[in-house]
Amino acid sequence: MIVFTEEQTTAKTLAIHYAKKMNDTFFLNFVLSRADITSEEDAVKISDSFWALADMATEDYHNNIQIEGINDAEFWTLKLFNVVMGYITECGYDDTWLNYAA
Repeated sequence: MIVFTEEQTTAKTLAIHYAKKMNDTFFLNFVLSRADITSEEDAVKISDSFWALADMATEDYHNNIQIEGINDAEFWTLKLFNVVMGYITECGYDDTWLNYAA
């Protein structure tokens, strides 16, 4: 299961906010360490969800919308990118992630 360090708490908060906004139960459970990546299908779902989150966070950032008290959503989205990419890679689905990142 994915684990966020204390230093990554803000990135997790951002992910929770957008998972709820997207009504994405699987991604929310993934971020809360209640669901794991056990197949390529799961990796695709997480990748899809992350990139949807990134689009929404970028739009909010450009519109100066503060999310959950987070002033720099762009910075924390990049942190979240690193956490999610690292975990998907650790699970052996880096090719899946790379196909979505390209």
